[in-house]
Amino acid sequence: MTVIFDFDGTLANTLDIFISIYNNYIVKEFNCKPFEKERLAEFQNKRPSEFMSDFGVTTWKLPFIAFRARNLLRKEMTTVQPFSGIIPLLAHLKQEGISMGIVTSNSEKNVRLFLSNHGIADYFQFLNGGRSLLSKQKALESVIRKYKMNKADIIYIGDETRDILSCQKVGIPCIAVTWGHQKGELLASYHPSRLVATPSELLQQIMKWKIDRSFD
Repeated sequence: MTVIFDFDGTLANTLDIFISIYNNYIVKEFNCKPFEKERLAEFQNKRPSEFMSDFGVTTWKLPFIAFRARNLLRKEMTTVQPFSGIIPLLAHLKQEGISMGIVTSNSEKNVRLFLSNHGIADYFQFLNGGRSLLSKQKALESVIRKYKMNKADIIYIGDETRDILSCQKVGIPCIAVTWGHQKGELLASYHPSRLVATPSELLQQIMKWKIDRSFD
């Protein structure tokens, strides 16, 4: 059994730092509109592609903005914290002998810094980073091929609609978490395999799936 995690918004609480980077650097460098924190709830209830045009973030700008933001984030990685309850969850899964990996649009350097800072680098068997901001389908297919995984033994954990959609295209279950970048009502409308509100609830669902290979 392999559990694959998203990083930002699932393991690591990076949202406020990304907003600060966006407002302090990206707005000026890429001629975008500032992000007002008053609009955070609105942002969390929309897919990123639905929100981009509001801020002048065009599709052609997106890869350059992502590259710049990842580089700026590297300087802040010592301040990035895991969500409460995440490290105990990971420790429990490791103790159970469950293989774990990370597939993220953040850079591998940033993620490795985070894992090292929090003493959990050896919890994960693989890391695939720096992929598209809009879909993780190709990244997931790549790690499945590389590590010769059986889709029936994989589950993905993420916090955004793109995580759910990517898993549906690949054909693996996705548990969506509500403590990240997008709200539960929006996530539920995309029909994840399960929707959870706390790491303890997530652990229960993972262990149930380990035994039954089903959420029924």
